[in-house]
Amino acid sequence: MKLDAAAFRRYWNETRRPLVCLMFVLPLLVLYEAGVWAFPDAPRNGADVWMRGWLGVLGLGSGLVLPVVIVGVLLAWHHGSRQPWKVPRGVLLGMLGESILIGMALRLLGSAFAPLLSAAAPGDKHRIALAVEPAQRLMQQVIEYVGAGIYEETLFRLLLLPALIAMFAYTLPRPRAILLAVVVSSLMFAGAHHLGAHGEAFRLSVFLFRTVAGMLFAAIFLYRGFGVATGAHAVYDIVTGVVAW
Repeated sequence: MKLDAAAFRRYWNETRRPLVCLMFVLPLLVLYEAGVWAFPDAPRNGADVWMRGWLGVLGLGSGLVLPVVIVGVLLAWHHGSRQPWKVPRGVLLGMLGESILIGMALRLLGSAFAPLLSAAAPGDKHRIALAVEPAQRLMQQVIEYVGAGIYEETLFRLLLLPALIAMFAYTLPRPRAILLAVVVSSLMFAGAHHLGAHGEAFRLSVFLFRTVAGMLFAAIFLYRGFGVATGAHAVYDIVTGVVAW
């Protein structure tokens, strides 16, 4: 039992390390970027578009600059935390299983709110033309949902949440600063789905549900790390939007 408990603690800590998170997210990042290149009609995730627009102000919004920035942020974070440059065997597979379990659990939770959320569709599926062949439409949907997992978690959890925690911690005790940052970032996450030309019409029930979802993803990020949060988000969106059970 002691050995099992020690192995669990090691796994728990390893999955939160920036290098391990990067190695877990990197295949998803490659899949998404290759997918939107191979299928020009596949819509980019909104958070992706916004961050590219912000980089564009600096003249850096084109090509693979944003993915490189994400990789650079995680590598810099890892270097700054002075952690070992290795990924233990089996950790990535465990993170995959954990992401699937959490994503499925979130889908079960979401199904309880299904009557209130019947008009909501993750990933803005209405942007995908109905004339597209079913197999291609399926690929486009999967690509978009993977993009949502990567870039929404990057924007709202990896970048925004720690920034808000640091800002609020100047005037509040850290536990209160974390709680306030979780709430504010989750409200912004929910509201972002109603912005822009492809934003959904505002519905209070959907907004509140996404706020709660944002708080859950924030908790996953804080306790399980960026990699598991990204994986769970992608799994939830795929199961909800593609499998539709």
